[in-house]
Amino acid sequence: MPYKQFANGNPLPASDLQNFLMDQSVMTFANATARSTALPTPKEGMVTYLEDLKELDIWTGSSWVDVNDNTNAIPRSTVTTAGDLIVGTGNAAVTRLGIGTNGQILTSNGTTATWTSPAAAGGASVVWSLLGTVNLASITTSVVTFSGISNRKKLFLEANNLGWTAGAANQVWELRINGSNNTANNVVGLEGLGASPWARPGELSSGMVLSTLHNSFVNGFATALIHDAELTTNSQVDIIAGVQGGGTPPNGWWRNYRTIASKSAAITSVSIANSWGNNFTSGIVRLWGGV
Repeated sequence: MPYKQFANGNPLPASDLQNFLMDQSVMTFANATARSTALPTPKEGMVTYLEDLKELDIWTGSSWVDVNDNTNAIPRSTVTTAGDLIVGTGNAAVTRLGIGTNGQILTSNGTTATWTSPAAAGGASVVWSLLGTVNLASITTSVVTFSGISNRKKLFLEANNLGWTAGAANQVWELRINGSNNTANNVVGLEGLGASPWARPGELSSGMVLSTLHNSFVNGFATALIHDAELTTNSQVDIIAGVQGGGTPPNGWWRNYRTIASKSAAITSVSIANSWGNNFTSGIVRLWGGV
């Protein structure tokens, strides 16, 4: 029976009193037995309150149902940590999927969802993390070394805005692995001076040549990607490095080449060194490791 708005002066027959007041009110009973005695044939939509259970029920047409019954609801306690997800495990069943680690992606294996590390090119899974940072503005040294490296598939060294103390012209700036001079490296690729690059294999001093330093050069830079760092065999190294000349760009000295770092052990340290011993005075050097 729908709700009815009464106005002053309206007649109030017994049927209206029954339909719009008695049958639509919240009736209170001591317990379910008392309710069944008083309402042997309840009407759909009736609402009752049971004092013993502190429960508000509604008659659906076939049974009394607790309006606060949440047995089919997902409890908030299912999730425990920020970023948790709720996933289905079957028919009317769920579970918690904890938040993944930094950089992971949500994937499906056709059965369930899971967090996985993204696959790098070629299908090899490599996750990068920063192993160390050196701010050369706060120290004075001719060698920058990152040590304690272990279990890394790849290493990526980057140096920016490097400065150095004045010294003799054509100082050699090198990349060294495991503290070794690596004199057996085989350099193949391209070397350039200003806008006139030329093929120039070789030219090693005591390590892998990154660039040639000069008093009039400024803002040294380098990137070196080292492969197979965890293996005891030789490592391929891809290098881009150089310095800005005294004139307008592209004046300067730069190299872009691939080399083989000769080694018989896994890489545990990586260094940038001025082989002439002149100190670096400014710049940021970072080393990243991939697993």
